[in-house]
Amino acid sequence: MITANAYDDNAPYDSGQGRIAGGINATITEHPYLVALESNSRLVCGGSIVSPNLILTAAHCLINRNPSHVAVRYGSTDREKGGTVVPTKQFFVHSDFDTQTTQHDIALIELEEPIIFSRSARPVQIIKQLIDLPPGTKCIVSGWGMLNTYGPMADRLQSVRVPLWNMGACGKAYPTVYLGEGKLCAGSAGKDSCQADSGGPLVCNGKLVGLVSFGQDCGDPRHPGVYTSVQHYLDWIEMAKSPERRQRERTRWIGSANHNYNSGKNDASKIDPKLVLSLVMLFAFKLQQRFV
Repeated sequence: MITANAYDDNAPYDSGQGRIAGGINATITEHPYLVALESNSRLVCGGSIVSPNLILTAAHCLINRNPSHVAVRYGSTDREKGGTVVPTKQFFVHSDFDTQTTQHDIALIELEEPIIFSRSARPVQIIKQLIDLPPGTKCIVSGWGMLNTYGPMADRLQSVRVPLWNMGACGKAYPTVYLGEGKLCAGSAGKDSCQADSGGPLVCNGKLVGLVSFGQDCGDPRHPGVYTSVQHYLDWIEMAKSPERRQRERTRWIGSANHNYNSGKNDASKIDPKLVLSLVMLFAFKLQQRFV
């Protein structure tokens, strides 16, 4: 892993260097759990290896996508080349995922072929218990997404160290958004994830704690990036990783690109009134789910 002193937390924004703002060029051996989700050989999202045949990502990355049209590239430092590309078999989307509010923005992808582990491809360590991560904790987010709000995309893997926010402060930054307990916020001026980083890992102290979900612009000091909090979905992840439990729970929570999201909590007649406020933010704040 990159040592802490490889990051300069006071480094100025430098768009001329062709890298994530405030970040550094990285190699896949430093982040071997990271994969790229591709559609028609083009990067759309990131993800994390959790087992030889399962990838953890954001649910919104899979909306309106057919598994047969999505592939996973692993073991490569470069965007859209190198490494190994494997086809996907099926998607497992959280049954309560809401396309409008991004609540429960988490999913697993099952691969057609197992990943061959090596120095450049191995599972991420997932945080295993509910613990309080204090505001200011420095975490690492990595990916090949846009270098700023308006692009361009990174050709080489980038990583940046971002501080966690107090959720009360994050709520004030997004006053019309119902963040709930399943979210984390992280970022600072010029340091953030961006479009096409969606679903990618937020790693704190060597453990996966978050998945890139959405934000307003990229690197805006007033609006941190918002992440799905992995530790709030540990039971769901364990269920989704088990073939037996997947089959038993299939009709309740298994999804694919053609999954019907207009059921359960996504039924307009049953939606939590608090979540209705989140609809406002789609227009008032122009929030961006970080995929392309």
